[in-house]
Amino acid sequence: MTTTPVWPGQANEPRDDPQAGSPFAVASSIVTLVALVTYAGLYAAMWAPVALWHNEGWLFLYPIFLAAWVPVGILSATSIGLSIAGSIRHEARRSLAVVSLGVAALLLTASLPALWFGPGPL
Repeated sequence: MTTTPVWPGQANEPRDDPQAGSPFAVASSIVTLVALVTYAGLYAAMWAPVALWHNEGWLFLYPIFLAAWVPVGILSATSIGLSIAGSIRHEARRSLAVVSLGVAALLLTASLPALWFGPGPL
């Protein structure tokens, strides 16, 4: 006797709640939020003394700050992958996946130049 696998929604079983977040969407949102908070803390620690007190502050640790950006890039890339995987599997809510993908892509592409150049001319 052979059986064919039944996918959710093909049988008479109810689908998951469409309002509940899928594992990919929730994981992507959490990873994006962690990357965003980490980057905000890193940016503030590096550039706040320069903006507030008009001195060099922590800029002598510049290479360390740039190396500390690497986990932010890894988290952003992971979030992009999770958003794409959730969208491909049609498990993610569309708005949550798009927002998470957009924020992660922005973090991945714009955060290192923003960290490099800082707040601009003060």
